[in-house]
Amino acid sequence: MGKIEMDVNKIKAAGSSIKGIAKEYNDVIETVFSKIQNLPNSGIWAGDKINSSVNSFVSNVMAEKKMYSDFGLTLNNLATRTSEYAKSVDNVSNTTI
Repeated sequence: MGKIEMDVNKIKAAGSSIKGIAKEYNDVIETVFSKIQNLPNSGIWAGDKINSSVNSFVSNVMAEKKMYSDFGLTLNNLATRTSEYAKSVDNVSNTTI
């Protein structure tokens, strides 16, 4: 009978790496969108407070935040599933037939 060899430790390490990347990505997204959301109060963008182009810009950009946040959540889910897969493979390999 053939034999399949897998390095479960490498799969677990990949899951951990992806989880770290997802966290860093989410931190960057939160920081960027927080700074964009505060543009109207920063004084960087000139215009009146009510009908300013900065408010229109912020509104348009903030509408896209969910898409970026969802990608971060997907990365995190991938990390979790990768780690779970490694555990499943490890459990199967430790079972004698």
